[in-house]
Amino acid sequence: MKSISKVLLPILLAFSLCALPGCDKSPEKMFENHMGAGKEFTSFSQHIEAAREFRAAIQFQPNSAEAHYQLALSYLNMGGRTNALAAFRELSKAFNLNGAHKGARLKLAEMYLGSRSYDEAARLAEGVYKEDGGSQDAKMILALASAGKKDFTKAIAIMNELLAAGPNNSRPYMAAAAIYMAKSDLPMAEEHLKKAIRAESSNPAPRIALADFLIRQGKYPEAESELKRALVDIGEKTEILSALAKYYVSTRRVADAENTFRKIIELDPERADGYAMLSGFYLAIHRVEDALSTYKTAVEKNQDSIAIRKKYAELLINTKRAEEAAEHVDVIIRKEPHGFVGLYLRGRLKAAEKKTAEAIADLQASIKEEPDYAMSHFALGLAYKDRNNDEQAKAEFREAVKLDPAIDAARLALASVYIENGDVNFALDELKRVLAQDSSNLAAMLTAGNIHLSEKRPAKAASYFKLAMAAAPDDPRGHSGLGTAYMQLRNAPAALAEFEKALVLDPADARSLTMLANIYVFTGKPRAAVARVKEQIEKTPDNPWMLHLLGKMQVTADETEAAEATFKRTIALKPDFVEPYLDLGALYSRRGSFEESVSRYKEAIKARPDSLPGHMLLALAYESKGDLENAAGYYKRVLRINPKFAPAANNLAWIYSGQGRLDEAMPLAERAMELDPDDPLISDTLGWIYYKKSAYLKAVSLLKESAGKRPDNANIRYHLGMAYYKRGDKKLAKVELLAALNLKKDFQGWQEAEAVLKELGVKR
Repeated sequence: MKSISKVLLPILLAFSLCALPGCDKSPEKMFENHMGAGKEFTSFSQHIEAAREFRAAIQFQPNSAEAHYQLALSYLNMGGRTNALAAFRELSKAFNLNGAHKGARLKLAEMYLGSRSYDEAARLAEGVYKEDGGSQDAKMILALASAGKKDFTKAIAIMNELLAAGPNNSRPYMAAAAIYMAKSDLPMAEEHLKKAIRAESSNPAPRIALADFLIRQGKYPEAESELKRALVDIGEKTEILSALAKYYVSTRRVADAENTFRKIIELDPERADGYAMLSGFYLAIHRVEDALSTYKTAVEKNQDSIAIRKKYAELLINTKRAEEAAEHVDVIIRKEPHGFVGLYLRGRLKAAEKKTAEAIADLQASIKEEPDYAMSHFALGLAYKDRNNDEQAKAEFREAVKLDPAIDAARLALASVYIENGDVNFALDELKRVLAQDSSNLAAMLTAGNIHLSEKRPAKAASYFKLAMAAAPDDPRGHSGLGTAYMQLRNAPAALAEFEKALVLDPADARSLTMLANIYVFTGKPRAAVARVKEQIEKTPDNPWMLHLLGKMQVTADETEAAEATFKRTIALKPDFVEPYLDLGALYSRRGSFEESVSRYKEAIKARPDSLPGHMLLALAYESKGDLENAAGYYKRVLRINPKFAPAANNLAWIYSGQGRLDEAMPLAERAMELDPDDPLISDTLGWIYYKKSAYLKAVSLLKESAGKRPDNANIRYHLGMAYYKRGDKKLAKVELLAALNLKKDFQGWQEAEAVLKELGVKR
C-alpha cells in the first residue's frame, strides 16, 4: 500500500469508503472507514486530507475521544498558530470525553508547557507518570514543568532517573539541557546537548540546538562551524540548511542566507516550505518582487500543489495584485469548493473590488467551514468596517485576536475602530498589547503618539514618537509627530528642528513643510514661510501640494499677485486638484477684481471654447461673488467638456446641496468621490450631503476621513462635529466643534457650532 502514488491515494480511499454494492453504510461502519482513511493519509503526510477524514468521522461519532485526538494531531502536523489553537480545542474535547486518554493528556500537557502554563502541564503529566512510571514523555514534561516553576531540584531528580536508564534517543538529553539552561548552568547544558548528539548522531535536532545554544552566548563562529559539520556528518538536510540560513539572517549575511534558502529548494523542489522560507526572507528585506517571483516559480513547478498556490495568491492580494490573484483563487476554489482558505481568499478579493456584500458572504462561509481560522475573522471585520458597521467589525477583530493573539494587524484595526468611536483608552490598551509582542511595531507607536496628541498629552506623545524614531530612523513620521508634540508644548525651535529632519528624510513631505511654514506664520514671519517653502520646492519641483502651500503662504504675506500666479501654476500642473481653484476664487473675491477676472476668463473661452481651466475659473469667480446660477452653469459646461473632472462635479454638488436640491447633489458628489477618493474636500461635500439627508452614520464615516486629512480646516471639523452631535456622540461633537472654533472664528456655521456647544454645557 505504501507504494501507491499521492495522486492516486485520495481516489482509491474515496472509492474504498463505500462504493461497492451492499456496502455497510451504518454510522459505525462509516466512522471506521473515515478513521482508517485519515490514518492512511497521515502515513503519507497528507495532513489536510487526514484532517478532513477525521472531521467526517466525528460527524458519525461526535463523542469519540480518539477521533478528536487524531484530528488534533493532524492540525499539529499542519503547523501554524491557527492550527495549534484548533489542535488545543480538539485535545480538550478528547480529554473531556475520555479523561484516561493518555495521548490526549500528554499532548495537552505539551501545549500547556509551551504556553508556560506550568501547573496545568505538571498536573496532566504527573497523572500519566503515576499510572505509567515508564512513560518517557510524562517524565520529561513533568521535569520541564517543574523547571518552569523554578523547582530545579525536582526537575533534575526526575531527569536523572530518566537518564540513568540510558535512553537510546536524544530527546531526554535535550530536555535536560533545557532545564540546565533555565537554571543558568551553561556547562551542564552544553554537556547534555553533546550527549544528545552522541545518542542520536543522525538526528539534526541536537546539532541545531547546540548551534542555537552557542549563538545565545555570542559564539557565532563556533555555531556556524557546528551547523556546517552537521551538513557533512548527516548530509544536506532541510532542517540544518534552514537553521544555517536563519543564522546568516541574524548575522546580516544576506547573500549567504539567500544562497542557503535556494539550496533548500534545490534539494526538494516539490516542498512548499522551501519556497515559503525564501519568499519570507525576501519580504523581510523588502524585496517584494523577488518574493513574488519565488512563489510564481513554485507554482509553475508544482502545478498540483494547492498549498503553494494559496500562499502565492495571498501574497498577490497583500501586494494589491488582485487580477493576478484571481486566477489562482479560481483554481483553488475549483479544487476545494468548500475549502475555508479559498473562500477567505475570494472574500478578500471581493473586498478589494469594493463588492462588500459578496466579500462578507464568502468570509462568513469560510468561518462556517473553519470557525477557528483567525484571518477570516480579521478580513470579515475589515469588510464590516468598510460598511461602517463598527460593532460587528469590533466583534470580528476581537475574535481574530482571541484565536491568534499574534495578528498585530487585527489589534491595530481594533484600535482604529476604538479611536473612531472615541474610546481612546481601549485603543491604547490594544496598542500596548501590540508593542508587548513586537516592541518595534512602528504603526502602533505612531498611532499611540497621535492619540496622545489628540488628547492634548504632548509629553506622552513625544515619548512614543521618540520610540518610533529609534525603531525606524529613516521614516520621517516619527520626526513629524515629535515636531507636532513640541508645537503643543509651545517649543517652536524644537518643533522646527524636527520638521526639518523629517524633510531631510523625505523632501516631498508636504505635511511637515506645512507645519513648519505655519510656525513661521504663527511667530509673525510670513515672508520667512514663503522663502522656506520656495527652498523646498527647488528640491521637489512640480510638486502640486507644495506649490499650493506656497500660494497660501504668499496670500498670508500679502503677495497676492505672486499667489495668483502660483495657484494658476498648480492648476496647470494638476487640473483635478480642487483646493487651488477655491483659493484662487477666494483671492479674486478678496481683491474685489470680479469684473476684471470675468472679462479675462471670457476672453480665454472665446479664444478656446473647450478651455476647461477657463470655464472652471469663471465658475469659481461667479461662485465667489454669490452668483450661484451662473456658477452652476459654468460648472455644467466644465462637465460637458470633461465628465470626469472631479472638482466641477464636487462644486456643483455643493451648490445644489446648499439650495436643498439633495437628490441632484448626491450623484454629482458620488461621481466626484469615485473619481478622486483621496480629496478631503470631496469627501467633505458628500459627507455633508449625507448629513442633510439624516444619514448620520455615513456622514460621520466620510467626514472623519476628511478631517483626518485636513485637521486644519475649520469647515470640515464643524461638519464632523455636527454629524457626531446628530448621531448622539456628545463627547466627540464637543472635540470637533471646539477644534473648528479654535481654528477659525468666522466660518459658515460658527454660530450653530457655538449654540450646540452651549447646549452641551461647554463654556467659551
